[in-house]
Amino acid sequence: MSDFKYEEPDAEGAWILMQIADSAFPTGGFSHSIGFESATKHGFVKDFNAFTVFVLSCLQNAASFSLPFVNESRAECQNIEKIVELDGIMQAFLSNHVANKASFRQGNSLLVTACKTFEVEQIRSLQVRVEAKCLIGHFAVVFGCICGLLKLPLIKTQQLFLFSTLRTVIASAVRLGNLGPLEERAVGDIHLKIKLLRAVLSGQPGLKSIVIIWWLVVPPPQMSFQ
Repeated sequence: MSDFKYEEPDAEGAWILMQIADSAFPTGGFSHSIGFESATKHGFVKDFNAFTVFVLSCLQNAASFSLPFVNESRAECQNIEKIVELDGIMQAFLSNHVANKASFRQGNSLLVTACKTFEVEQIRSLQVRVEAKCLIGHFAVVFGCICGLLKLPLIKTQQLFLFSTLRTVIASAVRLGNLGPLEERAVGDIHLKIKLLRAVLSGQPGLKSIVIIWWLVVPPPQMSFQ
């Protein structure tokens, strides 16, 4: 059994969550489609079924690749040397130059915004290190560190990170005209699968196999796709 303990944020934490989750909070997500634009251009995403698969693949990739960096940087948010180490490891892993550039641009944008929004000295120290080129500032590392410094619970940090990934992909589809703004609000099937993914992240036993069955068996909703 997992020793996971669910924590609800207090009023201040809930307010911080709403601020960061707000699409108006500038984190640089609108400059990066997480590969959606390229996937549609090369014919990999032609209908809503393919779009659903693409979105879930993005979420699975974020959960398996980026989320461990988020978790670790949140846990080590007070240890700047560890943050620098994690940032360097992520730099080595992101060998694709497009993904690499998008990651540190988003991270830098989030850092600048957080410095102006939250009066936390350690966040400002991170920005100083980025400006001095002692820290690259990859998004997952910066995201986890900031959430840790703002004392957000682990599961809420994980949810927020996956939500930001989902929002970026769907916003890209709407912006590029592939998905209408009303259809974007009706992606219920994807939402349900995210809830199951969240349950797996919380360490609840037996749910991993349920998630796999859900993704394989439950059909996506029938919606138009341009």
